Amino acid sequence: PVTLSIGDGANDVPMIQEAQVGVGISGREGRQAVNAADFAIAQFRFLQRLLLVHGRLNYRRMCKFILYSFWKNAVLTLLLFYYTFLSGFSGTSMFDGYVWTSFNVILFFPIIATGVFDRDVEDHHALRYPKLYENGRLGLDLNMVKMTEMLLSSLVHSLIIFGVMWYAFDTMDTMHANDYYGFGTSVFTWLIVAMNYRIVFITTTINWVFVASVLVSFGTLTVFLAIYCRAQWLSPWMYNVDIHMVQNPLFWIGLLAVPGLAIMVDSFKAWLLLEFLPDRKGLVLERVSLDDQYLCAPPPPPPAPPDDTATAEHANSAAGTSSGSAAEGSPAARSSSRPAES
Repeated sequence: PVTLSIGDGANDVPMIQEAQVGVGISGREGRQAVNAADFAIAQFRFLQRLLLVHGRLNYRRMCKFILYSFWKNAVLTLLLFYYTFLSGFSGTSMFDGYVWTSFNVILFFPIIATGVFDRDVEDHHALRYPKLYENGRLGLDLNMVKMTEMLLSSLVHSLIIFGVMWYAFDTMDTMHANDYYGFGTSVFTWLIVAMNYRIVFITTTINWVFVASVLVSFGTLTVFLAIYCRAQWLSPWMYNVDIHMVQNPLFWIGLLAVPGLAIMVDSFKAWLLLEFLPDRKGLVLERVSLDDQYLCAPPPPPPAPPDDTATAEHANSAAGTSSGSAAEGSPAARSSSRPAES
């Protein structure tokens, strides 16, 4: 378990330094506790927001960052492993050395934006449902189960890319693009598209910073290939490879097929988990959605006002009936109704 200590004076400094997380309160007793702490707050009541909102969000962002970083590198490694069977176990890499090296540089921007700005629930929902905090307390977002799920997901996505590559391998001679470097660069581009699709899929907050980071990632790939494929002094075998690549219709088919198949697999998996194995966040979001629908629903229409004419007629008929009944029950009416005595 992770221990948190909180103090506001110099006598609390050893306790703050001993715990994994230290929180100092700046108050009348000086700033010794604040200087020794990891976080500083002005009042004790701010601890609730520090834990339930900022602490929870930072934990989930960190877990998402770690899992995605392992996932994308696992997909790349599995693709290289599959290629050894096609290359006759010669040890030849599928990608050019410089192209391969640019993998993490190109994919650097979107995951940073996710790790900084991603927010799965609103702040007032996190404060309203404190049970959401137990994900970090129990380590539910980063454990052996999550790592195993991540590795299985990377296996499936690598097989999707390899399957598209396998079907395109024998027919890549269109426009003379079946050379080793053109083929590897095409698969690398498919890989970058699949990786950026994945980060879009797992990100909840899609703001302008995240959209810009994804566009920068694709722009970095385009600029890198445009410059690298013109540097004959650096790699003459890569000269105009990008031109041959974009002229091949199979390249564009694979560019659509890889993320399309990945979307179907990920959407089906997300539906299964949400339907049969929902986590607490999913249950809370569903409840919040139902509450919002109830609050936003239009009120029922008011009852129709009574018709004055019908009401008056009903009142007159009722008055006539009651007066008739009263007249029949009077002594004069009873005496008149008796037969005259002879």
